[in-house]
Amino acid sequence: MPWIKKRSKKASRTRLVSLAAILGFLLILSSAFALSKQNAASSDTFPSALSTRESASLRPYPARNLDAKSLIRQKQGFILIKPSKVAVIDEGFPEKSLSAEEAIHLDGGAGDRFRRSALLQFDLSQINQAPVEAAYLRLYNGETLENNATRTIRIRSLTKPWTTGANWLTYDGKHLWTAEGGMEDESEYEAAQTVFRIVKWEPSWFMDVTPLVKEWTGGAANFGVSIRADDRISLMPPSKENTGPTLIVLTKPADKIASALQSLKFDFVDAPFADPNIGIVNALVQADRLGLDPAYLEALEKYYASVIDEQGRFRPTARFQFKNYYVAGFGPSLLYLYEKTGKEKYAAAVRTLRQLLTPEKMKNGLFIEEKHQSVQTELAMFAIPFLAEYGISFRDRQSLNLAVDQMLKLLETTTWKEADFLPNTYVYEKGGIGKGWARGVGYLFAGLGKLLSYEEVKEHPRYSDLENSYKQLASTLFKYRTGGMWRGLLQLQTSPADTSGSSLLAIGYEYGVRNGILKPESYRIVDEALDAITNYSKTGLDLGQSFPPNQDLTYRTTNFGATRHALGYWLELITLVAGR
Repeated sequence: MPWIKKRSKKASRTRLVSLAAILGFLLILSSAFALSKQNAASSDTFPSALSTRESASLRPYPARNLDAKSLIRQKQGFILIKPSKVAVIDEGFPEKSLSAEEAIHLDGGAGDRFRRSALLQFDLSQINQAPVEAAYLRLYNGETLENNATRTIRIRSLTKPWTTGANWLTYDGKHLWTAEGGMEDESEYEAAQTVFRIVKWEPSWFMDVTPLVKEWTGGAANFGVSIRADDRISLMPPSKENTGPTLIVLTKPADKIASALQSLKFDFVDAPFADPNIGIVNALVQADRLGLDPAYLEALEKYYASVIDEQGRFRPTARFQFKNYYVAGFGPSLLYLYEKTGKEKYAAAVRTLRQLLTPEKMKNGLFIEEKHQSVQTELAMFAIPFLAEYGISFRDRQSLNLAVDQMLKLLETTTWKEADFLPNTYVYEKGGIGKGWARGVGYLFAGLGKLLSYEEVKEHPRYSDLENSYKQLASTLFKYRTGGMWRGLLQLQTSPADTSGSSLLAIGYEYGVRNGILKPESYRIVDEALDAITNYSKTGLDLGQSFPPNQDLTYRTTNFGATRHALGYWLELITLVAGR
């Protein structure tokens, strides 16, 4: 393989004392030369046939130079506008104004339920006559719904000067709407989006309202919008600083990576959900390591201020689930804060996380996800790097050894029955499922690459076992690339490209080159993935993600919203590439 480094071995030589011995030596030498040519040939190709185009794509080329410092110094090309006015109105309480303080509850009125909608207005004075290139309304989901749930949200402009005293019948507590609920014609709307798989942290609706905002800035009356849903749904309220309703206005064509790096400082640090934010906090750590701006460290500390108190105890409001190892994924960023600031509260939080990883949480020698009693590849990305970094920081050899042991057992458990070495991402007692799920495989590959990057692991007696597994995975995964990315189900030709899985897999390749396992030309794999993933973002503040058929779920909807999984791991990939 041209992009995997080979280690050479010295051949011993013997002194030949007879003609027969010399002839024998020449015969052996001839055979060895033929074998060396065969090995050289095999090292230039993958085990399976590789197309000419794919072979050419890995020839030496200049790796991408992502100048993050220049990017964040660019003039910001977007404006974030929070609602200046919010009201919730309900058909079941026609004369009452409802609060949106805790959540924005919407309802399409299915069955015997009543319709409920929200009214939002945005003060556009911040635009200050700047040109409007594009505008999007971002709404974050705030609850978990039934399995395979879909929701459609529609945006309709309003024509009355409503107040926060509005209700279903009146727009200000006194004067009647033209039609009840402000719904003059429910068949007409400015924007609509259907999203799928409604769970607490994903997805979000990212709706194009460019024509409407251009009308308002062009002089049309701005009375805001009505937000309506086809069924019951709860959205994050305006009180949530970074996840409440936001109007995103682009004032120049988006440099998406520049916008992503700029917004990382202040736009993705709220709402301490579980693993979707791990990519985001890892990106904040890397941005600070690069010395891009003190604001990144401030954002990271602000994030954790909402998670732990001054004694390092986890706040109940943080909604962290301590029943499984997912939460350990926050350990490396807490360790970084402790080393950077010396604040004991971060060390206390780290020790709490380490105490969660006990033998009682294992099954057959592996940490399991408690709810489903399953082995999951998330372990590689969340708990294993934390164990390694904890062992290194606190000189705890037991934790470091445990990290290596868990990774090797995880690799064996997820791949040992697979002739193609394509991992199962969930393993139960009855067998493995989720084979080839891109994000799950990405967790395994990125986590393995990260583990191999620690100098202390490189000195471990079983390092070569880890490295060999990495090489085999790298070779296997290369075959499934399509357009620079990977499908949601790697082996399924009809599965759409998946941004979160592709970001994680690219992270795994990035570490492989850095660790000296892959040759420098393999940076092309990472760069092509980064470019392809970035094309899925409209602004740099959003990223859509596909949900392929996977496990016991059947995903048929194709109009998906943005997710923090997609955003977080894309941001982590960007900051890794910037650190070359």
